[in-house]
Amino acid sequence: MRSIICFFLILFGACSTGNPTNEMTQENLLTVKKGDSFVIKLDANMGTGYLWEFREPLDTTLLKLVKTGYELADPKKDNGPGYSLFTFRAEKAGETIIKWWYIRPWVKDKAADPHTRYKETPIRII
Repeated sequence: MRSIICFFLILFGACSTGNPTNEMTQENLLTVKKGDSFVIKLDANMGTGYLWEFREPLDTTLLKLVKTGYELADPKKDNGPGYSLFTFRAEKAGETIIKWWYIRPWVKDKAADPHTRYKETPIRII
């Protein structure tokens, strides 16, 4: 059975506004094994209308998006802050960067929205 690795990436502190760099630093580099599944968990609040989307298409030769979901931070509450969950499978060895933005999908000029947030998740598959 393939192992599932959970990574908790916190939006408020690991995320910036503006144009992020493309550098793969050891501080934020996620390393997984070929064939493993893993979850990226991003802070979100569905009640605001904002959601996490890919800014650029995934490199599907390296990663396969298996499923997405949402989990409330406090399961006793019907709404409020929570987490967007993205489950991936590492397809083959290599490096890639997942580029995200936290947007309201109906806003036409997403980059001009001052509340749009950006995040990059560099991944090394071994």
